[in-house]
Amino acid sequence: MPRTPSLDGEIKPSSKPYDRKPTPKIPKAEGKPKPEPTAAAPSAWTPAECLALFDHVKRVGERQWEDAVPGRSGPVSRKAWKNRVEPFIRKALASKNGASTADK
Repeated sequence: MPRTPSLDGEIKPSSKPYDRKPTPKIPKAEGKPKPEPTAAAPSAWTPAECLALFDHVKRVGERQWEDAVPGRSGPVSRKAWKNRVEPFIRKALASKNGASTADK
């Protein structure tokens, strides 16, 4: 509770804390405006982009990701290879290998 000095110098709690002045509003500083988002939300990889990524890795190996797929950054291309294309290829090869051994 806010305190108010009494006539004898002793500080006492205010009897009406709701009578105090409201806290003044602090004006917002005129800072630099927020930048507009430049990059669009990431879009899903198309089959053509996945094939381009596969062809790139087949041609130069797992390097030079910046040149892998037009319109995609290097880190995004590498991440797509590691998390999407390569696991798909491994799974497809494993299932084909399992099917061929079951036929024998």
